[in-house]
Amino acid sequence: MSTDRRGPNLLGRIVSPVIGAVDPDAVLSRVDVNDLIDRLDLDAVFDRVDVDGVIQRIDIDALIQRVDIDALVQRVDIDALVQRVDIDALVQRVDVDAFVQRIDIDGIVKRVRVRELIGGQASEISSRSLDSARRVVTRVDTAVLRPADKVMRHEAEATTTQPPLAGPISRLAAWGIDSFVISLSFGGAVAVTGYLVELLSKRTVDPTRADSLWWFAAGTAWAGLYLFLAWFLTQRTVGMAVLGIRLAKGDGTAVGARRAFVRVIVFPFSFVFGLGFIGLVFGRRRRALHDVAAGTVVLTDVALTPQAEAVTTF
Repeated sequence: MSTDRRGPNLLGRIVSPVIGAVDPDAVLSRVDVNDLIDRLDLDAVFDRVDVDGVIQRIDIDALIQRVDIDALVQRVDIDALVQRVDIDALVQRVDVDAFVQRIDIDGIVKRVRVRELIGGQASEISSRSLDSARRVVTRVDTAVLRPADKVMRHEAEATTTQPPLAGPISRLAAWGIDSFVISLSFGGAVAVTGYLVELLSKRTVDPTRADSLWWFAAGTAWAGLYLFLAWFLTQRTVGMAVLGIRLAKGDGTAVGARRAFVRVIVFPFSFVFGLGFIGLVFGRRRRALHDVAAGTVVLTDVALTPQAEAVTTF
């Protein structure tokens, strides 16, 4: 037992003076670090490292939580970073042609539906403009008829009639449009007919050299046919459709062929000295001579709000 206890004490007495006598700085100064690194086989060292095991042992969540993002962002010098970016070189490296070629223009146009968008906007603008024009004409009608209603003392009946009756200005404007449509369509029909006659019979057709009375009769018949078909089939002509007015029987229902025919026959007589149109201004039901003969009235689909009627003055 005594031998065992003396052993370590004796070894310590021998080793301690040796360690104390060693100068670590002198030892390290004599170590050739470069030679040591050169002799180190880094490839062999990395081969022995288990990268997957190292990664699995890293706690990513804990690592991210320990990163101070705000402090990191504050230490970034944005101005210096931007100044170091060579914008010109970056733009020059962008292949604009290749970029444009990769854009599907047709697909974009189809998805945007530009034509439908423009068509819808144009249609909406046209509709609003037409409605505004109709209201203006209706206000003028109201202004023109108010004094006549007061003189004839039937203002209350005229304002409470439902649906509202069309005034003389609306009907006059509609007839102006219809006159243009009749003239244009008759001229087109004469041109087409003359071309066909010349093509088939090789005879020259010159309306200016023909009997004017014959052409007047033909034009009158054309106008009568236009009015009859429009009043009978659709209850309104082109001009009436533009102004928002329509033809109806006294009870507001659609007219038949007989009433439309009678109205066409009597219609020219209303123009004799303009006497046939007096009822449009002073009559309770705003009926002209041809309206009385056919038992018809002309109604308007344009309704003015009380605010719009209030600002209408004469």
